[in-house]
Amino acid sequence: MNANSDDILLQFNDFYQNSPDEFADFELVKNPKKKLKTLLGNEEKPAEFQVIGQHGTGSLIAFWRHNKNIDFICSPIVWLSSEGFPNSVFASSFESFLSIFPYGTGFIYDALCNYYFHKQSPKLQPSPKQKFTPTKMKSYLNQNKKHYKGHADFLAWLNNDMKIVLADNPLSIIEEAILNHTDLASWLENKGVRPLK
Repeated sequence: MNANSDDILLQFNDFYQNSPDEFADFELVKNPKKKLKTLLGNEEKPAEFQVIGQHGTGSLIAFWRHNKNIDFICSPIVWLSSEGFPNSVFASSFESFLSIFPYGTGFIYDALCNYYFHKQSPKLQPSPKQKFTPTKMKSYLNQNKKHYKGHADFLAWLNNDMKIVLADNPLSIIEEAILNHTDLASWLENKGVRPLK
């Protein structure tokens, strides 16, 4: 992770707060610790998470520091579902998260659901690579461009100010994160945390 990752997070928050138009189905959380405790149904576990923001459904996007030897800013990014699933790592760094964010939180949710259902029933559910074709990915991007007035400004800010390039293959970033990090759903279950269902 780059030495200026803390700055990128601060600049992202600043961009969000100063953006005149919505650029994604995403909002900052006013009382993140309270939201975490409510979502996880556990008073102790929120210490492992630092909320970045939330999806319109109330699902949280957060840093997950399951390794106490690293800073939050160097931790992977996770989806903590308000619906019970999917609970999963989906980006190995904040920069990786920002590179797929323009495809939308809906894409992230759909991809994680597909991983979840494919894992449960591989013969019945198509694999993420079968489902999320380049054409499908382009449609997510185009949907967000049409739906959110601030989307173009967000892309310009990422590219020009942050020097973060839009991911050509956002699914590979999610897949890499899932493969290279502890399974969040299993970790939550082992810790006795039962997200809302």
